[in-house]
Amino acid sequence: MPVVYRDHPGPRTTADIRDLAIAIQANLVQLKVADARRRKIDPSDHEIQVVSPGPVIRCREILISRTHIAAYNDTELQLRMHEVWGQFCLLQWVFEWQDGIENPPNFADMQPDADVHCGAVLEAKLAEVHAVLWRIRYQQGVRAESSGASAERDRETAERSAATAEIAKVAARIPVTLMGKEIAQNSDDELAVGACEHAGMLATVRWLINPSVAWGDESLGMVHENPFEGLAAK
Repeated sequence: MPVVYRDHPGPRTTADIRDLAIAIQANLVQLKVADARRRKIDPSDHEIQVVSPGPVIRCREILISRTHIAAYNDTELQLRMHEVWGQFCLLQWVFEWQDGIENPPNFADMQPDADVHCGAVLEAKLAEVHAVLWRIRYQQGVRAESSGASAERDRETAERSAATAEIAKVAARIPVTLMGKEIAQNSDDELAVGACEHAGMLATVRWLINPSVAWGDESLGMVHENPFEGLAAK
């Protein structure tokens, strides 16, 4: 069944979404296996319990090659894996999968006409994910600035200080909890992981809403200066 989007041409079908989900699932499995090998654990003991979807027939162009995965350093591998995990989780939500992390879906088993979220629900999810990602990046920016030279901070003009104060007020309106902790309590590594996961979710929900944009387009990951402009990048 086609997914209806308001004011967008050429709506994607549920089969299109399923094809993308299968390819993303395959990417996640490859990244998980590579991470398990580097950590010298069995892939079956990995915290991401996603199974291989089998052959990827469509959307093969988005598959990550083994050569690229092998070239990642350990940090890059972790961040890429969490980005793709965010994509997977967003698609899990789109297909209204209820079992969550403990029992993730095999998208290859989904029917081409399975029920999915669409329309205004997707737009609300876009606004939510965008605001959270903006808040995470704001927190990362605050930490980076606080670790900079005090002399540089002292050169800020009154106008810049006033603008910074207004942005801080906006940030305070977006409470975020990552990994069971209020965002101010997260470590830098946890913020990086959260940013990658939400970047993956943001790109995926934008792809769903705007069928005229190809997967991998830079616009899918754009974060606006105003967190409440989450619908502007369609």
